[in-house]
Amino acid sequence: MTIENKKSRKKVWTAVGVAALAVAVAGGGALTTLYTSIAGNQFRTTVPDAAVDPEGALLQLEGQAIDHVFDSSTYNHQVRADWVLKNRGPDTTQFDGAFETLANVDQNLAQALVVQYGVVDPVSGDVTAWRAGGTVAAPTSFAAATGIDSIAGDAEIPVVVRVLLEDPTLIASDDDEEIGEVLRVVADFTVSYLDPLQPRA
Repeated sequence: MTIENKKSRKKVWTAVGVAALAVAVAGGGALTTLYTSIAGNQFRTTVPDAAVDPEGALLQLEGQAIDHVFDSSTYNHQVRADWVLKNRGPDTTQFDGAFETLANVDQNLAQALVVQYGVVDPVSGDVTAWRAGGTVAAPTSFAAATGIDSIAGDAEIPVVVRVLLEDPTLIASDDDEEIGEVLRVVADFTVSYLDPLQPRA
């Protein structure tokens, strides 16, 4: 951080402090921010040998995020995502994944968006079937839907997800002010996994 940035931040903080003080005086009382802390936390390690691969598991989900506008004038409008889950580590580990909606999403649309997981042929790479994955609002996890809950070391698994606005009448309205309004849902597809080197309770 440059000295100029430090000065700038100090000025901003001073301005905010003055505003808070003005409110406190107008309200007849003083506002005080108190702190408590654990001091002196330290973290250390040794520099590893670049020629030696680390042990354990390191999963990374690769692919493009879904950004799609559904056509609400037709049934079963859908979008598909082809992702790849890779284990960069040498050890097998267990995992699972599902959509997690963020704050301030339209719950009606989230409940109307149907999730499906593709069953991928290991030889051809083609999707041979689809498994029900609940909805974006109430998803069934990848492992529960497909039965796949582990990944070997130095391996990769295709994660094919299809999201459908199966029945747009679920979000329809007879209110002229609501018709044509844009509904939005933002959701992360999050994969969690176990550390194979940590003892389990």
